[in-house]
Amino acid sequence: MKKIFCYLLIAFWAFSVATRSQEYPELKLVQTIPIHSVSARFDHFAIDLTRMRLFLPAEENHSLEIIDLRKGEMIHSIPGFEKAHAVYYRPDTNEFLVSDDNGICKIFRGDSFDLIKDIRLTLDYADGLRFDPESNLAYVVNAHKSAEGAPRFSYLAIIDTKNWEHVGDIKIEGDRIEGVAIEPSGSRLFLDVSGRHEIGLVSRDKRTQVGAWQYSAEGVPYAAVLDRVGHRLLVALRRPAALMVLDSDSGKMITSMPTKEGIDDIYFDSARHRIYLSAGVVGSTEGYIVVFKQIDPDHYEPEGTISTGGSSPTSLFVPELNRYYIAVQSHGAKEAEVQVYEVKP
Repeated sequence: MKKIFCYLLIAFWAFSVATRSQEYPELKLVQTIPIHSVSARFDHFAIDLTRMRLFLPAEENHSLEIIDLRKGEMIHSIPGFEKAHAVYYRPDTNEFLVSDDNGICKIFRGDSFDLIKDIRLTLDYADGLRFDPESNLAYVVNAHKSAEGAPRFSYLAIIDTKNWEHVGDIKIEGDRIEGVAIEPSGSRLFLDVSGRHEIGLVSRDKRTQVGAWQYSAEGVPYAAVLDRVGHRLLVALRRPAALMVLDSDSGKMITSMPTKEGIDDIYFDSARHRIYLSAGVVGSTEGYIVVFKQIDPDHYEPEGTISTGGSSPTSLFVPELNRYYIAVQSHGAKEAEVQVYEVKP
């Protein structure tokens, strides 16, 4: 009887450890910052490393929320957006760009938060963006606001961040682009062309689309990031949710693994060979951080899942601070918040 009890105790201990490690992978929650009176969905945000501030778009609240990370509180709210979608912060001038739902990119001062200028894009919808530090150009997804009756193409608007000028457009086949990944050591951009169920390829040098990759997985692409050293494109899919890995040279699919639904951001931690995904369906009372481990460029395994306590599809990994930030939407009596995680070795 004693022996059976010992076996049961060991089995319970092993299960308990495994469960804790699954729920709490190599991320430790170190700070929670409440976002008062904001019930909207959050979109892609940015950080000011000098002043330790987050710029967080709140879509249905029609605002951009400014959060002081040192104080652990909201310090300002900029109203007047149709729906703010993404932010690029320029540290040398303390200015930032916000893409808006109406096809306008707005430029603000980082001290007074005054509007400097509006940049009206070619089409009437502006969404996600990606900044190229080599050229100081920002690439902004620019599409038709309504797909009904509209031509089946979009643009990547090119904005020179040195003078905040719209300097060109890259035409993309497809009416819906959900994410953009940049090739730091080359000239390509990888686009999640959700409307065509493919990965679009763009040459930044030629400013043109140079191809597209079809893939055999079922899901729709929503976010992507490049593993430059391993030559792998890591793509978050929805409906059904999966992490898909492609060879970034050929487009060949290496593997696909199921994950949580509603992923909107994905990051590759090259120092620890981890992949962080943030997930959550709009209106849901639950969201997740999902972590995968890269064994080598061809092999991956789930490392753990953290429940965030609310829908949380957007996030920001900041390797300079060893921090991972995730925006959690409000539900019921629970306020929205930013959860700050320390990334453990």
